[in-house]
Amino acid sequence: MQGSQKQAEITAGLAPRTQGTGAGVAARARGSCCTNMRRCLILLHAVAVAAKSCDESRLVSRPDYAERLLRAAIQCNATSRIEPSAAVANLAVAGTGSQTLADALQAWRGVVGNRRARPAGVPRLPRRRLLLGEAVRRGGARITARATAHRLISHHDHRITVDHLLRTTKRWSTALDTFGEPQEKIDVFLLTLRDPVRRFQSGWRYRPDFRYDTLENLLREWRKRLGDGPRPAFPDGLASSFRRLNTAVNQYFATPQLSYLVGSACACRRGEVRLRVLCTESLRHDLPALAAELGARASHRHSNLRTTRRPRRNATATVSAKTAAWLRDMYREDVALHKYYCL
Repeated sequence: MQGSQKQAEITAGLAPRTQGTGAGVAARARGSCCTNMRRCLILLHAVAVAAKSCDESRLVSRPDYAERLLRAAIQCNATSRIEPSAAVANLAVAGTGSQTLADALQAWRGVVGNRRARPAGVPRLPRRRLLLGEAVRRGGARITARATAHRLISHHDHRITVDHLLRTTKRWSTALDTFGEPQEKIDVFLLTLRDPVRRFQSGWRYRPDFRYDTLENLLREWRKRLGDGPRPAFPDGLASSFRRLNTAVNQYFATPQLSYLVGSACACRRGEVRLRVLCTESLRHDLPALAAELGARASHRHSNLRTTRRPRRNATATVSAKTAAWLRDMYREDVALHKYYCL
């Protein structure tokens, strides 16, 4: 299936774009068959002007921001090879293999130690730096140091979004602001994606709440409290409502995966940043491919394999088809993003 056809299929059923907006102009420019060069130039100029005038701080307050961000995330796909001079940073989406990706980036940078890199860019001083050709064990994988021209920024903070690193909407928290301004412009963001239901199951296995006995009961209680009203507002509404359950299951597993891209809509339209997605289901293949592209040499395995531990947690992590359908509807943008990149 061609990229444009798949994009149209994925976003089908979402609210239509507002007529007259830059997004609408872009859609007409791509979808229409230009009859003459003059019309093409006019449409392309309109797209360029709309992208240049795009203001993320205004978009984020719009009710259709999730839809706009989803379309931008699809258009931002880094299909070409990552340039050697590019600065690459990961986004730590809980329950998707984010620890595995963070460990891999940290190892590819040749750092060994307990201290992580600062999300804003410059790493803390490591205990020891790998010598070229030296091998160690880290995160269940054998890592061999190898110089890479790419600037790799690694962290595992589930609060960090694109917005914190690009500083586009002024929405970051004061706690995260202590990291200071980014030391360099980030060109490519790495994002791990997973089906929302399996992501919640991972969260339950990580830290279950046996006051509810099963994940099914926990999700039923959450659905009961939300009622039949409108879905909580993007990007913070779902995680906030889940937190009010006061459950042991961490709220970061309820944070929409798309919300980690908040702050990237305008940058994607202007071509300033790109997105490289790694799917949890194919992480064993995606990571070695990424390593080869970045000039690293590593055979990395999952850092947290929760399905092989604690049988009770596994047995109580199942959900019914009805609950799974409801959960996927609550996270419909995540489902669309996962379907586009991973299925």
